[in-house]
Amino acid sequence: MSFPNPIQQSDAFIAYLRVENLDFCVHLFERYQTRPDNLSDGRLDEANLSKWCEEMYGLLGKVVRMSQAQSERQDLYSMLCEMCLQAVAEVEEQLEVQQKASAAAERQREEEELPLL
Repeated sequence: MSFPNPIQQSDAFIAYLRVENLDFCVHLFERYQTRPDNLSDGRLDEANLSKWCEEMYGLLGKVVRMSQAQSERQDLYSMLCEMCLQAVAEVEEQLEVQQKASAAAERQREEEELPLL
């Protein structure tokens, strides 16, 4: 089954999903597109990104369940799930890197504040 490329033709892809009555896929893809922005200081917005990841996992679960019931659209479901899982993995990795950097900076501040003996 052929469908528009979601990255290159996102509007056409959403229109295709709507014509096919795949509202749960529309919701997942729209949520994929609305990944929270960074804070004004360039840091990741940890709370909003963590919430986004949780929502994505929930929506992905629905798509996986639907894919088991509708095998004729397996290529669509697989592509959408893979794309979204990759986005979530990237966000989680970025969050982990930021958290480690923050912890290291905090340790350094604490060490600098220690009085010299």
